Amino acid sequence: MKQLIVLCSTIFLGIAIYYMIMGDQNDSIVNTMADMWRSCIGIRSYTE
Repeated sequence: MKQLIVLCSTIFLGIAIYYMIMGDQNDSIVNTMADMWRSCIGIRSYTE
């Protein structure tokens, strides 16, 4: 029974971390990093 609880909690934790990283496109870490990447490229492209 203890192993089942640990297994289920590990699966739920993995799903939660996945949705935090890849989840909704407005709040996801991937989207935030992509926006930051684009802004850094823009800053580096237009400064001499």
